[in-house]
Amino acid sequence: RSSDLDNKLQTTGNKMEEIKPVSNIKPIPTLASVQTAEAKSDCTSESVQQATLAALQSDVQPVGHDYVEEIRNDEGKVIRFHCKLCECSFNDPNAKEMHLKGRRHRLQYKKKVNPELQVEVKPSIRARKIQEEKMRKLTQIGR
Repeated sequence: RSSDLDNKLQTTGNKMEEIKPVSNIKPIPTLASVQTAEAKSDCTSESVQQATLAALQSDVQPVGHDYVEEIRNDEGKVIRFHCKLCECSFNDPNAKEMHLKGRRHRLQYKKKVNPELQVEVKPSIRARKIQEEKMRKLTQIGR
């Protein structure tokens, strides 16, 4: 009985499957092209404002480099970053850059360092739902 099982588990050869190129893959639209398309299809001032806001967010300048300290190991290699304003740590230099552009860090910077800094006001959940409902009604009317 065990020899029958062994025979079933063995492979019948080293046959490689042929890999065929896939030709029906469609490119995924980028965020910028989607925002542009949305701005063109919905010519309301609200959707244009949203597209502008999204574009501005990507251009946010990092602030408060001086408040992020580099933590080094015994050999002197940077192993972690620590933000003194927000009391948080991250391992990756990209995470550090994203943090310096992020809303929480910018709010802390505004509160503790520079009250003049412009920080995007995040709408409340209720305000966001009302806005989404308006947009849904506008798109239904346009159809």
